[in-house]
Amino acid sequence: MKISRRDLLGLGLIFSTQLVAHSSFGQDSESAQMRGLRKKWDELPEDQKELIKQRWAQFKSLPPEQQKKIRSAMSEFQKKTPEERAKIREAVKKWRGLSPEQREKLKQRFQRLREMSPEQRQKARERIKKLKNMRPEQREKLRERIRRRRSS
Repeated sequence: MKISRRDLLGLGLIFSTQLVAHSSFGQDSESAQMRGLRKKWDELPEDQKELIKQRWAQFKSLPPEQQKKIRSAMSEFQKKTPEERAKIREAVKKWRGLSPEQREKLKQRFQRLREMSPEQRQKARERIKKLKNMRPEQREKLRERIRRRRSS
């Protein structure tokens, strides 16, 4: 079973919750942290628990290398500040709102960016920064000049 990148983060979050829910039930020497996490699990509505269980089954059916990627992504996510996490969540939300064509276009742009040398990437960043600082009418004039150049 192949899983999309956008679901990696969600599965990672679910994975950590599910791991807690299944890992130490019945153990007498639970840490305070584990008791707190179990309490949170117990407070979840049944439909959310069921969804987590389904996602856990999905996770367990993945090849070990994909499971490792999810665990790694989750570990990195946990290290981030609340602001960074919010930024990631917002980016995921925006990504989900894109059409398949828009997603493909972005993937191609990122691929071109990865293929650039560090110097080329720096120049591209500088151009983007200049564009962001332009007034809308200046950007439109620039777009028009580029269109004319491309058509000739």
